[in-house]
Amino acid sequence: MKRFFSDGLKHVRLYCAVLAACLAALPAAHAAPRIATADWSTAETLTAMKLPPLAVGDKRAYGNWVNYPALPAQTLDSGLRFQPNLERLRQIKPDMFVQSSWFAHLKPQFAAIAPVHEIDFATTEGTQYAHTVAATRVLGKLVNASPAAEQLIADTERQLAQRRQTLAPYRTRPLAIVQFVDTRHLRIYGRTSMYQA
Repeated sequence: MKRFFSDGLKHVRLYCAVLAACLAALPAAHAAPRIATADWSTAETLTAMKLPPLAVGDKRAYGNWVNYPALPAQTLDSGLRFQPNLERLRQIKPDMFVQSSWFAHLKPQFAAIAPVHEIDFATTEGTQYAHTVAATRVLGKLVNASPAAEQLIADTERQLAQRRQTLAPYRTRPLAIVQFVDTRHLRIYGRTSMYQA
């Protein structure tokens, strides 16, 4: 019996169909969760871990006040941080919200859309480095990215060590780290800020 090239294709098609069925039965690779947040500390930490949020409150203002790490273009603006656009959030369907307790009043509204997780990067006394590191680890675990969280912590500690050397000549002098809010107001960062670390 004469065999034709197309006869072999039947076997290839059958093999491909069986392979596709087997692959479909395997657990899918775990994609990073699609996170919405009004909290800029959460947004910047996720972005630094290379897992930027799906949506963030006041995205344009984040660019002015935080700016680094910059949010990618695909991160959506979900409205004002304290008055989010709930209709937009329903449309984009995040997998979860990650908020700080600053936004506790929004929890019932967010919970109607997706699960809400609360992580505070600061304490009521201000920013304490050990607490911020612990919060970063909690966030890494929550988004199944503990190695990325550990890498961010290691990179940060390396940068802090370099900055300590740079600033060593100024340790005996008064030093004020400020951020101008407008022509009449400024923020002063002191012992309850990350700069103290």
